[in-house]
Amino acid sequence: MRGVLCASLLALVLAQPRPGRAADQAPRVVLIEDPAETTILPRLRAELDGLGLDVRTIAKHENEALPRDLIAAARAVGAVAAFRIVVEGDRADVWIADRVTGKVVLREMLPRGARIDGRVVALRAVELLRTSLMELDERRPPQGEVPAPPALTQTSGLLPDLERFSLTAESSFLWSPGGCGPGVGVGAAVAWRPSWLGVRLSGGSVLAPATLTRAVGTGEVTTRWLALDAFVQPRRTRIAWRPRAGLGIAALATHLRGVADPPRASNQETVYTLSPMASVDLGWAAHRRVRLRLGLAYLRPLRSVDILIAGASVGSYGRDIFLAGLGVDVVLP
Repeated sequence: MRGVLCASLLALVLAQPRPGRAADQAPRVVLIEDPAETTILPRLRAELDGLGLDVRTIAKHENEALPRDLIAAARAVGAVAAFRIVVEGDRADVWIADRVTGKVVLREMLPRGARIDGRVVALRAVELLRTSLMELDERRPPQGEVPAPPALTQTSGLLPDLERFSLTAESSFLWSPGGCGPGVGVGAAVAWRPSWLGVRLSGGSVLAPATLTRAVGTGEVTTRWLALDAFVQPRRTRIAWRPRAGLGIAALATHLRGVADPPRASNQETVYTLSPMASVDLGWAAHRRVRLRLGLAYLRPLRSVDILIAGASVGSYGRDIFLAGLGVDVVLP
């Protein structure tokens, strides 16, 4: 299962659009079509089309001889690589001839059940191409019969995940039902994501306090927080929008100040507590290293407090807390 997920994510990495690349510069690949197999090949073509490749399809020879015919097919149409999927019973053999590195690779796939998953086979085929093209990043030139097209070199160069570390700065809006309006502040975070699962350390403070006004005076609430959560996020998608969801725990320091009209006395206190936290957010990749992000978190503190003005309770704070954020993620190399 882990191999399937890796293949899926690698295919998504390759699928990012490249501005400024003309259609006639797209590397060409060829698929050898078997009329008896109608499930896997369309999926493979869709995956390769999604990578921005120029995909051609030709029929297999009646007396097919692999891998010789595979290499000849790639040469005939000027392709940098050729694919052939051979299905026999419950087994699928994935062949790829790569003219850039000069290799022919075969992978035999044995499904866990009696039915072959066409999508998995297609993703494994793309993974084979990616593995073969990793040689483009080596210092010595590839040993194939054709040089790597510039567009293909760029595709290979984007394979390492560019989002392992990220920094976030954001404006924060914090609201707790109970009488007070929203508080406005700032937040910051650092995230580490070695795969689709990552961890994030975040914190912030309310600068413009949440307020509550009554005839006897005004209540002000200022909150600071520090949170640690685990989150899931696709490594890449084929569109600029990237979702993320997380679960964690937060430490809260809430300062309450009840300002009473004279001659009544004012009062203030600071309350410390912990809270489980759930968050969701959506980012838009303005650049491969810059993402605009809108997020929302829900906190349920272990302790809530009453807002006191002149010794009387006029509201509450901290039974439920909603924290919204609008900010920028910067991805580190």
